[in-house]
Amino acid sequence: MAEEKDVSQQLLSEKILQLQKLCSSQLSSVDFNQFLLNSREKCKKAEVILKRSNDITSVYEATKYYVQALLDFTYYDENLLVEEEFPEDNAEDRVRHILVMLPDCASIVSELYGEHVNAVDVLGMDIVECVHWRRGALIYMYCHTINADTDRLQRQQTQFIKLLNEGIDYLSAMLNTRGTAGDDVTQIEDDNTLKLINEGVFSDTHLLALMYAGEMCYWFVIATKDETSRQNQVIEVGKRFLQKYINIVKGPMNGAGWGCRRAEQLLQELCTKTET
Repeated sequence: MAEEKDVSQQLLSEKILQLQKLCSSQLSSVDFNQFLLNSREKCKKAEVILKRSNDITSVYEATKYYVQALLDFTYYDENLLVEEEFPEDNAEDRVRHILVMLPDCASIVSELYGEHVNAVDVLGMDIVECVHWRRGALIYMYCHTINADTDRLQRQQTQFIKLLNEGIDYLSAMLNTRGTAGDDVTQIEDDNTLKLINEGVFSDTHLLALMYAGEMCYWFVIATKDETSRQNQVIEVGKRFLQKYINIVKGPMNGAGWGCRRAEQLLQELCTKTET
């Protein structure tokens, strides 16, 4: 057991050092970027923690800083892609590079500590949700850009469908990380807050994820055309997410600035697909 922990700590140290070098390399080629600076600082904090103690609690804490550093580092590249409007000649490779740099938390934890260790136990729900969100939202933004250009959509139809498949799964995973609050809400007195928590919506980001995922389901159904078991599954997922979004916007979030006209249109389209 001690030997396994030493191997995990060594592998984590190597990953932290590698990311630190990437941060320094990027910083040397740009005037200033706060996200890269934040990433490098979190790598340094992780290093300090590992040098200070090798107990499992400290190693897990260092792992949290490492994943947070990954989030900051990849956010720099994401912002560049958005600013450049996902250029057709290289966006696919750059998006794939970000997804490789920022793998899902289960993969990170499994590589370091084995498949028997739960990612939430190591990183906490907030970080696990954030990674799922960032991966799914990146794909949503990329697909939104492709979908807005009819000619580009025709040229990239195969990649578009593959990306949507992945994006739907990432945002579904984000929305399922916590589930609902269960019995831990007895102290909450505000009815609207209680309704949101019982629906598994803990922030504006959760609500936005419902809309993004629902819209990607709609794009997938339109793009695939032919009926398949996967298409039928995506239709049901999209209907569920969009209906939940609408219920929340018209219910506990009524008057908070959220709109549901687009969601209602998409839901109607998906329901029509079910009936045909």
